[in-house]
Amino acid sequence: MIPVKPQPEPDDFDRLVRIPGKNFLKGLFGAKPTDKQWRENDDWKEVRSELIESYHRICAYYAHWIPSASCIANIDHFIPKSVEPKLAYEWSNFRLACPLANTRKKNYQDVLDPFTIGEDWFVLEFPSLYLKPNPQLPTNIQQQICATIKRLKLNDYPTLVDERTRWLKMYCEGASFDFLKINAPFIAHELKRQNLVEEIKNMMDFEQDIED
Repeated sequence: MIPVKPQPEPDDFDRLVRIPGKNFLKGLFGAKPTDKQWRENDDWKEVRSELIESYHRICAYYAHWIPSASCIANIDHFIPKSVEPKLAYEWSNFRLACPLANTRKKNYQDVLDPFTIGEDWFVLEFPSLYLKPNPQLPTNIQQQICATIKRLKLNDYPTLVDERTRWLKMYCEGASFDFLKINAPFIAHELKRQNLVEEIKNMMDFEQDIED
């Protein structure tokens, strides 16, 4: 994970999401919505395309491009709707997420917020492509990073490790560094931070290709 800069809400957000959402919640007179009621009043989906565009189709949690052909980019409510219903219709509470990350996060609240994490809190090891906390951080922050890695299964093999391998393989076999920065910004950031932008091409062994 890398820090994600919050982007401004769309100009028509009030009309499309906030106002109808507030009216829905007001009509419940303080009661918490049921799952069925949430499904029937999912006005946040009205700005899914704007969220995708604002965050360049990059998953806030996995820090790589969300393919449009194979999955639908999700709107994750960082503070779960069940915890703070009034935040269900607030742009500032939306995080762009791939379906896998959204499913794993669910309503748990032990995941660090990509909007508030610090620079270089998460470290990517090469050549293993496993994540770990920066050892220079205070113990309590390292524990939160470990909890986030565990909850989101950031070191899941083969799913996420293979995904990172695919992006790095494309770069090592000729894709530009700009291409990597656009599609897998965390990998690009770590290569630059560790001074491995060129050396990585000699370090990695791609003789045994992963399945396409």
